Amino acid sequence: MSVNCTSLRLSYASYDFCLPITVYLDSDEFTIDKAWIAGAFILGLIVGAALTTLCVRPFLASWAKKKRQDEEEMLLDTAIAASPVPDEKKFKSIQAVPLDPSSKKAGRKKSSRFKRRKKVKDADEEGTEGKVELDEALCRGMVDVLSQTNGMSSEVEMAEQDLSAIVAMERSQDQEKETLMLKVLEYLLRKKADKRLVTENFCENFVKKTEQDLRDMRHMIDREKEEEEEKLKNDNKLSKDPQALETELQALQTRFNNKQGKLQRDYKEKIRTDLIKSSGMSEEEVESVMEKLTAQMSNLEEKRGQEQARQRRVLEERLAKRRQVVEYKGEVEKEKEETRSKQVNSMRELLTAKVLNGQLLERQNDELNAQYQGNLLTLYDGLGKEYSLQWNDLSEEMRNFRLKEMQNLAKKQDQERSMFAHKTQASSSVTEIVKGYHDLLSRQHAEQERLSNELDKKDVQKMEELNKEMQKMEERGIKDETEKLMDSMESVSDITNSDVTKIMKQHQQVMEEHKARQQREKQAMLQRLQEKLHQRLVSASEAEARDSQEQQMLCQEQAQTMQKVLASNIDLTEEAKDKILKQHEQNMQALSNQLQRSKMRQQKSLEMKLNQRRARLVDLQKKQEDLQRRSTQMNEKDHEKLEMELERQIAAESQKLEEARLAAVAELRRQIAAETAEALRAQDEEIGLLIGRLQVGQARRKAILERQDKTLKELQDQLEDKVTASRGLSGGAAEQILQQHNNIVEHLNQNMQRSRQTQKRQVSERIKLMRKQKEQEIETQLEEDAEEDYNEQQQKGAGYASLALMQSFLEQRHQRAMTELEITMSAELEKEKDEINRNIETELQRELQAQRQSLLTNLAAVSNLSHKELEDAVDAAVTGKHSEKQAKRLAKDLKQGIERAKTSMSMEYGAGDRQGLDFRRTRTDLEEGDVEQGGAAQHARRPASGKRFMKKKPAFAMDIHENGDDDF
Repeated sequence: MSVNCTSLRLSYASYDFCLPITVYLDSDEFTIDKAWIAGAFILGLIVGAALTTLCVRPFLASWAKKKRQDEEEMLLDTAIAASPVPDEKKFKSIQAVPLDPSSKKAGRKKSSRFKRRKKVKDADEEGTEGKVELDEALCRGMVDVLSQTNGMSSEVEMAEQDLSAIVAMERSQDQEKETLMLKVLEYLLRKKADKRLVTENFCENFVKKTEQDLRDMRHMIDREKEEEEEKLKNDNKLSKDPQALETELQALQTRFNNKQGKLQRDYKEKIRTDLIKSSGMSEEEVESVMEKLTAQMSNLEEKRGQEQARQRRVLEERLAKRRQVVEYKGEVEKEKEETRSKQVNSMRELLTAKVLNGQLLERQNDELNAQYQGNLLTLYDGLGKEYSLQWNDLSEEMRNFRLKEMQNLAKKQDQERSMFAHKTQASSSVTEIVKGYHDLLSRQHAEQERLSNELDKKDVQKMEELNKEMQKMEERGIKDETEKLMDSMESVSDITNSDVTKIMKQHQQVMEEHKARQQREKQAMLQRLQEKLHQRLVSASEAEARDSQEQQMLCQEQAQTMQKVLASNIDLTEEAKDKILKQHEQNMQALSNQLQRSKMRQQKSLEMKLNQRRARLVDLQKKQEDLQRRSTQMNEKDHEKLEMELERQIAAESQKLEEARLAAVAELRRQIAAETAEALRAQDEEIGLLIGRLQVGQARRKAILERQDKTLKELQDQLEDKVTASRGLSGGAAEQILQQHNNIVEHLNQNMQRSRQTQKRQVSERIKLMRKQKEQEIETQLEEDAEEDYNEQQQKGAGYASLALMQSFLEQRHQRAMTELEITMSAELEKEKDEINRNIETELQRELQAQRQSLLTNLAAVSNLSHKELEDAVDAAVTGKHSEKQAKRLAKDLKQGIERAKTSMSMEYGAGDRQGLDFRRTRTDLEEGDVEQGGAAQHARRPASGKRFMKKKPAFAMDIHENGDDDF
């Protein structure tokens, strides 16, 4: 507390001064700050409300879950009848997972097999209209397999999932083909629009119309397929026979696949017809567009076949690994049953020994054994119910987690496809579009497969964690019941505490020995399962190789047949034959892919039907085992009667199973043969239509060219007559001009052959070098992958079987890579050779046409004909329809050529001395140097100007598209 002189009312003299001091006083009172108290109170309310909000929700959820479990347990307790005295054999009938397949959580309603992709709500957009298209094959996984009550039911579930995956693969590949056909068609039409051959408006409208037509076609097929499926499922006879229903569903799928293929082929022809009618392009331009479209679709079919084979290998590997898990689960359940039986038998033997020693009465022994068995049975029953409830909740959680992960992946992949579609507008090559989109889809399929495998592993891990938790609970319960038994034993008998302890130790030793033996057997079991996995994968690879060989043989037979057909058809040109062979190769690749998909689907359907029958046989065998366990509680006559009835049913079901297997295999072969014949028949019809169209076009072009050659030949004869007769030029000069022309033509042919051989040799060397480089790259990549896989297997502690399996896979990958490389390089070599032949033939025809024009020009120039005589000669040469228009064009071109020839030969019109003319062989573009003609020299065209020069219309060139009528 601070005071001063003024506050104390003291007075001092002028020479005095005041010294301020501070005095601290102790006080018992607290000074209250009302603002601080109010702020602390409000802050406490806010923090308390937040903590309450965060904590009350999990408490309420746990309370609701506990209440639901109590209600379900009460309902289950009321449904189970009490057993008076349990028998030890009943322990074997207790399953680790007494899961009810009809439970709301365990069961799952099966949707339509051919239903289009379903739209599910986006997990991140609750309350909004966000929808994600997700294939139903991605929504099912290992959790559905593990939820089955026995091995055969698991096999049926796995077959159904594989079948759904195959149907999804067919749907995905059809959509890929449709999308890429639209992209390629749009690209080709836009290129024509850049050249002013079609308008931008036509290109846009035609592509939109084509896209809408294809979409309507697909929706129509899907809608009809779903309606037919619904009719089959509602059929009373088929609903009682699942095998017959499955057979009809497979026939339905095959029939609609063939129908869809035929509609697509017909629509491709409709695209060609519509372009000819409405685009304004010539037929040759339309044929060029369709030929490029066909080439890209052929390339796509080859890529689809490779992707299809890859997905088939992935499915086979997944099935083999899943079967390994299911078999492991069955073995673990058997071990658990053996352990439970051993638990009871070991205690009975120990108590029986005390009866023999006189320490325990027979009645006391029976009571103690009955008490122990009953308590354990109650324990196992309660654990089984608890396991069933927890597994149902866990499986539902895993299904939701799978659905959420697949939705997130589907969203990401949809965005990738949208970005690629946007980038394709700036693509400079149609091949890049096809390759890029196919690679994108292949990568996305691989991502889906990796995510599915990871989720399957998580499902198995969750099941293992739950099993370990329940195993610990079971061990604790068994320990408690054993201790209760020891207490009861000590209270009702004369056995001392030390004897009870001894019995306990002996029992524990017996169970530890049993556990050690099971551990050794488990290691041997794991080794057997690993070897079985290796054998299954090897068998799958062998089956794939056999199927591939069968398809190659079929393609080779069809190729040889086509070669014979084309060889016997002499009306077709080599270009037309090449076009037919390319179309045939594309059709055979598409046919091979279709047959492989159909065979995969029908094989899975066969497995599913046989597994359904095996499941019924397993149920009968289980009933027989249960009957044997209850043999002591039943009348002997009733037991024998029931046992004989079950044996009769089992024998009848076994016979039906074998008959069904043989019939199904025969039906599978018949369906595949029928589908192959139908596909080949459709392919023959398409090739027949193509051959007919090419023959008609070839005949039309041949007639036009023959008419053109006839016109030029008659004109040449008229000029020769005028040269030798009308104007007095000696016959030797005309012969000299003709001889010069023949020498030039022969020289052109020789140069063409030399150039062809040189270019082919250069291409072969370049392809050989390229193949060697590719082989080195492939081997380097495979070595790196092998080293990486080997290190990964070593880190996981893989055994010899895994390393041998890895080595086998690497060899198969190397062999497939080398085969694909050989096919690719051979195709590239043939493509280069074909390109060389086409270029040389085009160049030769152009040079021959130029020499023919030069011949006519020289003859006309040296003849010194008047304009009237020149027109008379042209009129005499040109005959037929549209002759007046053609004659005027020929006369005009001939006059222009005469002027150029006179100038180049330094001649004047009407000169009399032609004996001193120097006729020398004209050099051609196939030779190096300058082009010399009639003593004058012209420099050879530069490569850069070749394209521009070829666009110029040469003199006397007949426009075969100008006249609509072909005069035949």
